Amino acid sequence: MLEEQGWVKRTPVQGDRRAKNVIITEKGLELIRSSMDAMAEMSEAAVSCLSEEEQEQLRSLNRKLRDHLTDLTSAMRRKD
Repeated sequence: MLEEQGWVKRTPVQGDRRAKNVIITEKGLELIRSSMDAMAEMSEAAVSCLSEEEQEQLRSLNRKLRDHLTDLTSAMRRKD
């Protein structure tokens, strides 16, 4: 579907007939850019009920969770 919409393009991987590289097209990048703007607006609206201090606490907790998940996934990859 992404390829049909022109958002990505598949190209063969040299030396492996089974594999394909998926490349984001300019149209796909534009979709991402416009989506990011809309998501940022929604995010601002969602936290508008919080004080500045609460918003900073939320950002801090999100960073902590992100870092923890990154560590967990790295540990899982090392096991494989």
